[in-house]
Amino acid sequence: MKKLIVFFFLLCLHNLCVSQPQQNARFEKEDKNSDEVFTIINLYESGLGLYRETNDYESGKRKHQLILLDTLLNQQIDTTFFIDKTYSSAGHDFDNNHIYLLFQESDYSNNKLKLASYHYKTKNFTYYELKTEINLKLTHFGVLNNHVFLGGYINREPTIVLCNLNNNTTQVLPGFAIKNTELLDVRENVNGTFNVVIKEKLNLNTAALYLKTYDSTGNILLNERLPIPEGKNILTAITSKLERDDLLISGTWTKKSNTKAYGVFSVLVTPGEETTPNFWQLGELNQYLNYLKPQRVDKIKTKTKQGIENNNIYDYANGLMPYKIFETQNGFILLAETYSDIRYHNMNPNDFNNPYYQSMTNPYYYNPYFNSYPTSRLYQPYLFGNNVNNAQEIKPLSSSIILFSEAGKLNNDFSMKVEEIKIPSLRQVTDGMITKDSVSFIYKHENKIFEKKINIQNLEAKQTESEVKLKDQFDEHRYENNSDTGIQAWYGKNYFVWGYQTVRNRVTPQNEKVREVFYINKISTR
Repeated sequence: MKKLIVFFFLLCLHNLCVSQPQQNARFEKEDKNSDEVFTIINLYESGLGLYRETNDYESGKRKHQLILLDTLLNQQIDTTFFIDKTYSSAGHDFDNNHIYLLFQESDYSNNKLKLASYHYKTKNFTYYELKTEINLKLTHFGVLNNHVFLGGYINREPTIVLCNLNNNTTQVLPGFAIKNTELLDVRENVNGTFNVVIKEKLNLNTAALYLKTYDSTGNILLNERLPIPEGKNILTAITSKLERDDLLISGTWTKKSNTKAYGVFSVLVTPGEETTPNFWQLGELNQYLNYLKPQRVDKIKTKTKQGIENNNIYDYANGLMPYKIFETQNGFILLAETYSDIRYHNMNPNDFNNPYYQSMTNPYYYNPYFNSYPTSRLYQPYLFGNNVNNAQEIKPLSSSIILFSEAGKLNNDFSMKVEEIKIPSLRQVTDGMITKDSVSFIYKHENKIFEKKINIQNLEAKQTESEVKLKDQFDEHRYENNSDTGIQAWYGKNYFVWGYQTVRNRVTPQNEKVREVFYINKISTR
């Protein structure tokens, strides 16, 4: 009998271990206190790029470092290049042949931009000066077919600038620079086009969304108006990327001029039709509120239902931020996170809470395309939450995956509670992916990795906790900087996690026992 009990215990322990994410590879680089932090460029099936400024100067120029890793985290390239010291990092992008690094002069002369293009095959850099000739407050950046698009504001009015790298010409796209408008999204599609979403305030109580789709040379392909019902205000909006034939816009909304999200919306764009978005309150979602106490959840859902029956909106709102849209054969999936202490405000281009002007420590200030969500060519630092006013400290509360049908209607939602993380500024801290039969959430806190998997059919949920795997069996984790760290979906069923650690080895000589490292671990989920 005792043997049988031991057998079942070992079997359960084996199943628990198997269900945890597997950490198959690790990259380490010695970190000194004087070193700048790395920006990680997700190259998907091509690996990862690591970029940082250095503190070395030569003839008035600053040295920058670029490292390329393969999918097994083996180092392939370690190269340096020089940029005038008056320029600082402003963004990055990549395609099948190049990594693009954007730099902006840091004396607030916003029309001075440089682009460094690294070619994978020739291993050479090419440099461009982007002469916009206008005082553009930069918020968005990307490269398509040797054309650079820049999104931002001139005198509080949205503007899109297109720079042709072939002949060094620049054009300002028409149809922008309109008062009472806000630039919500600029996003590349998988077919070599890009979308722009703006919101125009028409009067005190009404507004409209506009979707404009362009090819890489600036020819407009779609120009759609999407009316917003009176009394509702769109806070955030992101688009899908035309992996499907249809294009979805989704995000958050509020009542009139309120500063927190009351719910989510979605609209499937139908060319030639003024389609009105669909709106749902947070209390209508199935699992979204699960980070709250059950009594609170029941109250919000009951009050929301009563409000709908009486044609009213229940007064419950919070800080919800969308990050990316997955596209599947069954429809669309929105990944979003809920935070404490964030409030939306009207865009002030002179005071961007903007990842382009914050730390380059993690790739999520992309709003991944999110950056999120993503094809092999879509991952650049991206302005998500550019109209959010951050408190000194933000606490992520939960991560949500919201499912929409092929017609853009709400189907279901899943969520994962986030524990004990505090961050100094708004950034994405979780990621997720959809497999054939389950939804996977994952996030990292200090040296622990948390994953929650939910079976889509029976809603059975399993959550695992594991430690970041170290390089050597005799290594011990001593400390981790919780500011410059994160986890992101990579390719297939793989994630990567990164951070800065203090590690002690029990068997090395005394003067080598403790080391400070920057690390990346590859994680595979089942």
